[in-house]
Amino acid sequence: MRRLLAAVLVVAGAVAFAGEARAATGSWIGSFRVPASGDPVEVLVRIAGGRATVSMGYGHRQRTVIP
Repeated sequence: MRRLLAAVLVVAGAVAFAGEARAATGSWIGSFRVPASGDPVEVLVRIAGGRATVSMGYGHRQRTVIP
C-alpha cells in the first residue's frame, strides 16, 4: 500500500510541476486492486494551490495532503 501511495504522490508531483507558466489543477478518481482478485479500493487525487490531496477508500487514512 505504501508503494502505491508513493507512486500516486510522485505522479501528482510531476503533474504539479509540469507547467512552467501555470499551476496544475484538477482531480483524478480511480481504483486499484491488491491482489488483482481483491475488492477495488477507491483513490482520489486532487491538485490545487500547489498541494496534492490523496484520499483512499474505507480502511485507509482519510486523506493525505502533500505540498
